[in-house]
Amino acid sequence: MTSFGFANLHFPNFFSSFGRLTVKFNRKPTPEEVEEIERLANEKVQENAPVEVYELPREEAEKHFGEDMYDLFPVPEEVKTLKVVVIEGWNVNACNKEHTRTTGGIGG
Repeated sequence: MTSFGFANLHFPNFFSSFGRLTVKFNRKPTPEEVEEIERLANEKVQENAPVEVYELPREEAEKHFGEDMYDLFPVPEEVKTLKVVVIEGWNVNACNKEHTRTTGGIGG
């Protein structure tokens, strides 16, 4: 998973009319770091990378993807089937929202 070269992040979400990018940061990022995050995100969109979505039993998803897939959005324990969204080399996230088939579909 890409961490933008920064330590464990906790930072407000970047919003657009087509979605959200959540970046964890352990401090308030500098304006230069925010620009770098935006540059990297835009680069990934332009790459038009495939977005893979898997629906898996929770136990299998946790074995395969680990706890990092929960990100900032914990899933209640009673949920036994997870939808896991994967952008290879970039992000893995358990998410119940709709997603584009490629990163280039963002904004379109």
